This record gives sequence, C-alpha cells and structure tokens, in this order.
Amino acid sequence: MGVLPPLPFCEFDLGGSDGIIDSAAILKEGKALQTEAVDCRWFIRAPPKGRVYLRFLEYEMHNSNECKRNFVAVYDGSSSVEHLKNKFCSTVANDVMLVTSVGVIRMWADQGSRKSRFRILFTTFLEPPCEAEAFFCHSNMCINTSLVCNGIQNCVYPWDENNCKGPFVAPALRKVCLPYVPATTAQVENVLKVLQARSGSLVDIGSGDGRIVIAAAKKGFRAVGFELNPWLVWYSRYRAWKAGVHHSTSFHISDLWKVSFNQYSNVVIFGVPQMMDKLEGKLQTELQSTAKVVACRFPFPTWAPDGTAGEGIDTVWVYDAESFKTERGTHQRHFVTPHQPLGNDDTTTSY
Repeated sequence: MGVLPPLPFCEFDLGGSDGIIDSAAILKEGKALQTEAVDCRWFIRAPPKGRVYLRFLEYEMHNSNECKRNFVAVYDGSSSVEHLKNKFCSTVANDVMLVTSVGVIRMWADQGSRKSRFRILFTTFLEPPCEAEAFFCHSNMCINTSLVCNGIQNCVYPWDENNCKGPFVAPALRKVCLPYVPATTAQVENVLKVLQARSGSLVDIGSGDGRIVIAAAKKGFRAVGFELNPWLVWYSRYRAWKAGVHHSTSFHISDLWKVSFNQYSNVVIFGVPQMMDKLEGKLQTELQSTAKVVACRFPFPTWAPDGTAGEGIDTVWVYDAESFKTERGTHQRHFVTPHQPLGNDDTTTSY
C-alpha cells in the first residue's frame, strides 16, 4: 500500500471591516494545483471584542452530500475540532454569526472534488452600544460606516443599503451616520396613537421625508421637522404643500445639538443608540415638565417609559417629561453641547 502524498500548505489570513473569502484563491495564489487534494484554511480576525458575520455568496460541492470527499467547515475561535460551528457538504450553506473575534473557514476536497467552490463575504463588527463612527444594523451589529451604501449588504438585513440611490442619502453630513430609512406606516400610526389626547406644538427630530410632521399636522398639531439632509427638507416642504398642510408645518436644515427644544410640547425622535444618551441630557434640561417625548425604534437608555405602542421595529416608547425631570431629583445630568456636532450644516432655514 502506497503512502499518500502530503497535502500542500494552504492558509490565508484576513482582517479589516469586511472582505471576500474565495476558494479560487487556492489556484490564483499557487497554494495547490488543480489536480491535488486540498485542506485549506482561512483565518479571519476581528478587532478586540469584535465578532465576525459570514454570508455565503456562492457555494457548490462537486460531490454533493459526500462529506468525506468535500466540505466547507466554519470554526468559531480556532480551527480546533471543539470549535467547529457548522459543516456544509450538501446543496445549501447558511449564513453564520460567530461569537468570538476569530473565524476559521476550512475547505477539504479530494482529488476528484476540486470543482467544489465557494465565496463568502465576511464582516467584522462590534456589539451595541455603537461608537460614534459606527452604523447600527438593527441586528445587534455595529459596522464601520465605510460599509454603508457601498453596494454590498454587510448587515444581516439590508439596512446598510436601503435607500442609497439618489440625493436622499447624505451620510457624509452626519457624525452619526444614518442612511435615510423612512418610517413605516405602522410607526406613523403608533406615534399618532400615543399622542391622540395631545395637542399644541410637535417637533420631529430627524424628520426624513416629513411623513411624521405631515401626519401630525393633519391631526391638528403645529408640526416642525429638523433634518440635516437638504434634499429631504425640500422634498418634505413639497409633500406638505401637496398634502395641503404647508401653513401648519415647517422644516429646517439644522444640527439638532444647536437647536433648543424648550418651546415644543411634543417631541418625536428617530435616533440610534449611540446618540440617545446625550439626547437624554439635552431634553431633560430643555423641555417643560408638561412635554411628552416619543422615541421610535430605540428607547432612551436610562429613562423608564410611561408607555409603549407597537412591536418589533415599529415599537414606540412614550416618556412624560414630568417623570424624567422630577423623579430623577437632584441627580439630573447637565447637558453640554458637544464640540463636534452631528452634522456640518449649522444653518437653519424655514419654510
């Protein structure tokens, strides 16, 4: 019985915010000949405290369902057998979310299975709360802002690529980078539901295309929207005019940290986790005790809500200013305007 020839050394190291793991690299980088069996490993290293998300773009086993002949395996933490997370050798490979900062992809193929192939997109991420220069994926992922609107879906769901075409996206205007994601019909309904017994002035912080402001004006509110993207502000004014509520609405291009909200009795905010803590301090300092605050998609980190409506991404949290201004007593936080605003447009315009 002859001795099997040794397998060629075949390892790759990868890192960064994202990248492609491609079995074609075995041939391109001269790791093995097409006639040789291979046992290759790709090591993906996330930053400290980071994790790795793997999404299969292509996958095909030459000898499907013959795991002893060809397979792709995913390891979480090291290439040791105890860290094996998934092993694929049939017709389908699923996306994988790792819990450590090191991921290992292993491809085994015998000499008769070298047409097996795969391509995987890896994305490294941190868990929330997100840093100022990160984008929140709505799937417990904080990814680098350079991945937003890059033509590649790096989030589990395509939040990072939603509404990225045309002038309605201006992530460069924001320190906290947010592509325009419009409120759903259910979100608008939930906001109006929790404010149905209210009246007076209303402000929408991050008003987007103006749909909350317009809907509120139709219910009798004197509604105002603040938004950094000028295209969205102009579009909002057009929509308000078309809806016949332009006399009771106004839209401003402004940095929220440079605006005082003390004149508003109803405040609606579509924010992200990394800004909510600072916004707590600002609103707690500025609002009157009779005001009501509605947070959409994400609650405030330390305030206890006085009520909620909806579920999932359509959830809204309601806060009475009297609660967070008086119940916190003497340990209310003092808000200090950050040296670097969320955007670079510090002008304010009105309709």
